Amino acid sequence: MGKKKGGKNKQSVIPHKEAMLRMNFLYQAAYTAVDSAESFSTSRYYINTMKTIAKKLVLRIDPSMKRTVCKRCNTLLIPGKTSSSRLRSRREKHVVVKCWTCGMVKRYKTAPGYALWCDRSENIIQKTDTIDP
Repeated sequence: MGKKKGGKNKQSVIPHKEAMLRMNFLYQAAYTAVDSAESFSTSRYYINTMKTIAKKLVLRIDPSMKRTVCKRCNTLLIPGKTSSSRLRSRREKHVVVKCWTCGMVKRYKTAPGYALWCDRSENIIQKTDTIDP
């Protein structure tokens, strides 16, 4: 009774796939809870659970997801419902997002060539199948 040849394809294996799916589900459930006029505490609970999963498994939450969550009170920042957004141009052009629950203010640059560190092409590591000595 030997091992079967073939096995799993290494390219199709995604580490912590179930945790990522669970975090995605919790984010969508939180958004639906805020949108359907349920209490904001349900939404905040879902976001808190999502952050706890990410922290326990040492997973990074996508920056686009992080920008829609208040760091202090875990409220989803939906403009007009839970937050306000303003475009300012004093120092550099930036967007100011203010949470209505706790008053936390976030600022994001909007300069014409600005990109997040993780989105820059020079910071992306390409995986290769062969190792060159």
